[in-house]
Amino acid sequence: MQNDPVGRTFWSDLKGDINKQRLDGYVLRGNHIELEGHAVDGIPFIDDMIRISENYGTWETWPSNREFVEIEQYRVFKPELIESVLLSLLAVAIVVAFITVNLHLSLLILLSVCMVDFFLVALIYFWGMTMNMFTGIAMVIALGIAVDYSTHIAHTYLMARPPADCKTNREKRHFKAKKAVS
Repeated sequence: MQNDPVGRTFWSDLKGDINKQRLDGYVLRGNHIELEGHAVDGIPFIDDMIRISENYGTWETWPSNREFVEIEQYRVFKPELIESVLLSLLAVAIVVAFITVNLHLSLLILLSVCMVDFFLVALIYFWGMTMNMFTGIAMVIALGIAVDYSTHIAHTYLMARPPADCKTNREKRHFKAKKAVS
């Protein structure tokens, strides 16, 4: 193989020891068409490449290309985003329940945070935007702002000292919370 001109071309693709006639690995090259959109066409392409590698490859075979890293982020983006949003909501529920020590207010805060995320996803769909890193970051920021604002309102409601001119305790706290937030 070393003496053959074609063999010398691919000699660097082989890994192992020629003296012991041991082959540890090799590179099998292939060409593919250029993909138009990585977010749409790339995901089925990567899935097919992985399936081909698992079914027809030897040893530990995996497809590799510079574009595959970019495509892979689109492949795992939605499941990772859903998981992180759900874990964030769980963390918010635990922290808010611990801070307010009031189940009713904790559920109201969690409901307002869920509504913000729902309306944000609805607006992203309505505006024709795609889910990508930037919209994911926007969702995280919106979640943080919704938690912060809702928790401040609930905390002010709980800690408010009622003024003397209000009749019921609920009216007094409502007045104080509205005045503190505005």
